[in-house]
Amino acid sequence: MIRLRRGSEADHPALLTLRSGPGQERFAGRFADWPEAARDPRYLHVIERQGRIVGLFRIDPAFDARVPGLPAGAHGVRGLLIDAASQGTGIGTAVMEGLPAHLRACHPGLRLVWLTVDHDNPGARRLYERTGWVRHLPDFAGTDGPEHVFRRELGSA
Repeated sequence: MIRLRRGSEADHPALLTLRSGPGQERFAGRFADWPEAARDPRYLHVIERQGRIVGLFRIDPAFDARVPGLPAGAHGVRGLLIDAASQGTGIGTAVMEGLPAHLRACHPGLRLVWLTVDHDNPGARRLYERTGWVRHLPDFAGTDGPEHVFRRELGSA
């Protein structure tokens, strides 16, 4: 159904066309607004469906600098965006289910990953809970308000 892979500079034109669903841009942003460092191909990942890019996310290798109380060197999923035209088709679930194997392959040695979700984004929170993410307390005060903190064990191959 979907394919997760590392992104590259060649993907940038397609990534620039992706749009969040109504009311979601403040959660995921737009690729055009990402700083250059966030586009680093070591941490940029794309989501493909039938050979077409339908989403993206990045891995932040310094997630502990963003979220107080996480272990040093914590890696986090950031900027997950599924194009509005592809939402509601199971892609988000497929991404979350395929993420552990994908990250083990792309980031050897990584065994735990984190993410945050705004309190007022219940759809994303339900997706994460349904696909194996575990709430990690306490929540923290994000830039747009309180955020839940989740972690996911990546397991072994």
